[in-house]
Amino acid sequence: MFEITFSRCILLVLLESIVVYCSYDRVYMAHETKDGYETCSQRFKESIGGEISGLARPYEKQLNCTVNIESPLGTMLTIEIKNVNFVTAYPSDCNFVKLLVYDGSSFETSNIVPSFPNGICNQSIPSQVIKTRSNTLSVRFEVSGNTDDVTFQAVYTSYTTLDDGNCIFCSEGICIPEELACDGLGNCADSSDENDCKPSNTFICLLYTIAGS
Repeated sequence: MFEITFSRCILLVLLESIVVYCSYDRVYMAHETKDGYETCSQRFKESIGGEISGLARPYEKQLNCTVNIESPLGTMLTIEIKNVNFVTAYPSDCNFVKLLVYDGSSFETSNIVPSFPNGICNQSIPSQVIKTRSNTLSVRFEVSGNTDDVTFQAVYTSYTTLDDGNCIFCSEGICIPEELACDGLGNCADSSDENDCKPSNTFICLLYTIAGS
């Protein structure tokens, strides 16, 4: 038996009593052609956590990819930029490759990454986890002048500041959904949600939800 749900990126495979699935969303930001311009747009609702990654190759056209992530009402979101590889002819120029993060679904608000007011546009990444004040997070990946493959990876997590009995406290003072524990993805800043995991509680995620292809 195979059951696949792309909107939540949950894969259930039952074959000879073996179950393999993932408990978090995975988002891949890449190219999609629309009216001659490379763009993509995707919205995820009721998402409790996940991984975002992006890729643009030098032979592809310019990319302007946007993802909106909405967590359950009453929660907020964190995002941690794990790594970036933004190779351009002008690495200090944010006009060619940049990653922008916004609090809310509108890009009229300010980019919320501290110390990166114009977006992340070189090999440096924020040293701290970024928190929203709402339950919606928007990420924009813009590429127009890369000389090599440009990539990034980030992890986002819904959280509250109060223990409702169904969450796990992280060392940074936030409480994350207990479903995110032992899923193979570090949602706490120190990845403590992946400690003391039994092999049977470690899930393997095999599919991506694609924002543009």
